[in-house]
Amino acid sequence: MKKIAFVFIILSLTFVLASADFDRTTGLIDIPVARVMPGGTYRGFASGILTVGNYRDRPADFNTGFAYGIGDWGEVTISMLTTVDYTLNFNSVLVKESEGTPALGVGISNITYRKYVSELGHSADFGYSDDVDYIKVARRPHEQFSLYFVATKDFGGSYGEYTVGLGRGKYVGYGPHSHLFNTDMLFASTNQKELMGKANEDAFGLFFGGRWQVAKPVSFMLEFDGRDVNAGFRFKMPIAEFDLAWTHLEQIGKSHRTRVSFGASVSSMAIPKSPEYASISLKVYDEDTKKPLNFNVNLERGERRNTFAGKLGRIKMKLLPGEYVMKVVIPGYKWKSIKLTLKPGDVRAFKLGLKKKKTKEELVKEKEFDANFASGVTAFNKGEYKNAMLHLEKCLLLKPGNEDATAYYKKASSAFQKQFDEIKFAAEVLEKKGDYKGALKEYENLLNIDPGNNYVAAKVKEMNYKLKAPVKPEKSSTAPKPTTPAVSDVDIDKWYKTGLNYFSRGQYKKAITMFNKVLRYRPNHRGARKYLNKARTRLKALGG
Repeated sequence: MKKIAFVFIILSLTFVLASADFDRTTGLIDIPVARVMPGGTYRGFASGILTVGNYRDRPADFNTGFAYGIGDWGEVTISMLTTVDYTLNFNSVLVKESEGTPALGVGISNITYRKYVSELGHSADFGYSDDVDYIKVARRPHEQFSLYFVATKDFGGSYGEYTVGLGRGKYVGYGPHSHLFNTDMLFASTNQKELMGKANEDAFGLFFGGRWQVAKPVSFMLEFDGRDVNAGFRFKMPIAEFDLAWTHLEQIGKSHRTRVSFGASVSSMAIPKSPEYASISLKVYDEDTKKPLNFNVNLERGERRNTFAGKLGRIKMKLLPGEYVMKVVIPGYKWKSIKLTLKPGDVRAFKLGLKKKKTKEELVKEKEFDANFASGVTAFNKGEYKNAMLHLEKCLLLKPGNEDATAYYKKASSAFQKQFDEIKFAAEVLEKKGDYKGALKEYENLLNIDPGNNYVAAKVKEMNYKLKAPVKPEKSSTAPKPTTPAVSDVDIDKWYKTGLNYFSRGQYKKAITMFNKVLRYRPNHRGARKYLNKARTRLKALGG
C-alpha cells in the first residue's frame, strides 16, 4: 500500500508540471456529466492545449488541478489556469440513474471573482481568438459562475453513454453555428449579425455529447460544449486516465485554428483500503439444561469453508462483508444453521440452544409417549376419565413431570372423582333405603367406569348376595353383643379396600396412608405392600 501511495504522489507531481479541457469535474472533454467520484476519493489532474497550424493565440498552454468526492452525491475541484487564475468547480447528482431514467445533476463551473475565465488570462479581450471575437458580433458571456443542469444515461458498452444539458456562461457561444444553440435564438435573433446589443448575459446554451467503448480500456468521445465541437479518446486504467482530443473542429478551414488537447489524472480509487469488518458474537447452550457447550462453527461463503472452535459456549469473530451460512455443530446434538448477510461495521449477536440427538431407546419412548398421550386426550374428550388417567399415568412414567401430560391428568382425575362420587353417593343412598336392586345398578355403573376397583367389585357382590339371601328375623335387642378385638381382620380388609378405592381414583396420598395403616398391623399383607409401592411410584411421576 505504501508503494502505491508513493507512485500516486510521484505521478501527481509530474502532471502538475505538464497540464483547459479535461481540467474540471467528472465529464467528457469539456462538458460535465451527471456522474461524480466516489465519496472520500481524490484525483490529481493535468491538461494541456497545443494550437494546430501557424501561431495565432498561443502555441501551447498547460493547467492542473485537484478533485475530491463528497459522499456519493458530490464532487469539488480546484483548477489552476495561470499562476494568478484559479477556479473552483462543483458538480452533484440529484437523481441516480435507474433502468428507465437517466441520472440528473446540477453544478457550477468557474466559481471565481473574475468575470472572464480563460486558460490564457482573465480579461474580456484576452483569451483564445474564437472566444474573444464574440465581442465583435454579440458579447462575450461572463464565464464566471457557469451554472448548468445535466442528464446522463448509459446504455452499456458499445451502445454508449449519452449526455445532454443546459448551462450559462462558458456553455453559451456566438459563433457562426453555436449561436443557434442558446436561448438568445428565441428571445433576440437567429441572425448572428443582429445580436449586437441584444445578447443576454444570462442566456443558457445547449451542450451534448456521447462516449462509446472501443475496446475495454479505450473509449471514443464526441461532444458539442455550447461553443465548440470536440472529439477524442480516453484510456482508462484502475489508478489513472489518459485523454487525447482534437478540439474546436468547427474551425477547420476557418480563420481560427483547431487544437489538440491532452489530459491525465491519477485517482486514489485504486489504492487499497483497510477492509471494514463485521463483528459476530455467538452463545451456544444445551436447550434443556441451559448449560454452555463447546462447539464448532462451520462458515460457508461460496466455495470457501472455514471452521472455528467455540469454548465454554462463546465465540467472537470478525468477518468480511458478504453472505455466509453459519453452521453450529456438536457431536451428539442436532446442528443448527443461520444465513447471514453482513455489511461493513455490522455488529450481530446470536444465542442458539441445541437439543441432544435421541437414542433408539429414547425414540421408542417418545413414540410410546405420543401414542399414550393421544389415547389419553381422546378418552378424556369422550368422558372416559379413568381410561384417560391410565394412559396419562403411562406418559408420566415415561416423562416424569411433563407439563402437558400432568395438566391433562389433573383434569381427568378431577373429572373422574366428581363422576365417581356422584354415582357412589346415589348407590349408598339406595343401599340405605334397602333398594339393593337400584344400588346394584349404580355400583355396576361404578364398575363400568372403574373396572379395577376392588371395593366396588365387592359392593356388587354384596348387593347380589343380599338380593338372593332370605330375609332373616331381627334379633332381640336384649341379646348380648360379642366382644371384638381391637384390630380385626374385618378392619384390615376395610382399610385395604378403602386404600384400593383411593388408588383407583388417583388419590395416591390417601391410598398410601391407608396401606401404611394396614401394614402397621399386618406387616406381611402382600396386597397392601404391592399397591403401596405402586402408589408411591405414580405420586412421584406426578411430581408429588
